[in-house]
Amino acid sequence: SNPMMSPELMANASSPSLVSQAKLGKDVFLSSRLTVKDSIRSFGGVFSVVYFLGMLSDNNYQVDGLKLLQNVLLHSSGNLREMERTYGYKHLSRIIRENQWTLNQDLVDNLLALVGVQTHTR
Repeated sequence: SNPMMSPELMANASSPSLVSQAKLGKDVFLSSRLTVKDSIRSFGGVFSVVYFLGMLSDNNYQVDGLKLLQNVLLHSSGNLREMERTYGYKHLSRIIRENQWTLNQDLVDNLLALVGVQTHTR
């Protein structure tokens, strides 16, 4: 079944929670409220975010992906521990090298912010 989001659920969804709704039958819906942290864990954890970064070829998407990863790490000490435990920083550097990311100023600023060297990103 295809996931669907009603306007009412979107209006009532509050950050950092996500509300998901799946259509189970003709008129039957299943709704759940998940935190972003739980949502990340449900699809494979922080390492999955790093893995998906490897699929990005557009520079703007790469910057957005790094911002997402930074926010996921910033708001959960468990995610930060997972990033360290799974050698996420090492895998990210390998992705950048092997995929030959073009390192413009925006990307460098976000990389520095990700590792805690710089706090302001564009």
